[in-house]
Amino acid sequence: VLGSDTASASATMGRKGKKNKHTAKEIQRKIDAHKDKGGGKAGLLKRRTGHAQVQCKMCMKMVPSIASLQEHFDSKHAKLTLNLADYTDEKK
Repeated sequence: VLGSDTASASATMGRKGKKNKHTAKEIQRKIDAHKDKGGGKAGLLKRRTGHAQVQCKMCMKMVPSIASLQEHFDSKHAKLTLNLADYTDEKK
C-alpha cells in the first residue's frame, strides 16, 4: 500500500530544475501567430483579388501566375500574341 502511494506522488512531483521541452505543435503555433494572414489594410488587396497576382491587359482578368496567364491567353485571346515582357516586372 505504501509503495503505490509513493509511486503516484513521485509522478506528480517537479522535475528538479530540468527545463520543460516544447512540442512541435506548440512551436508551430507560435510561428503561425506571427505570420501575415491577410487581415487588416495590408491584406486588403489579396482578399479582393483572391490571391491573384497578374492581370491580363486585354480583358483585365486577374490570374494567379504567369503560367496561368499563358494558359488564359492561349484560351481566350488565341489570335493575339502574348508579350511576357509586359507582365514580368509587375506584381499586384
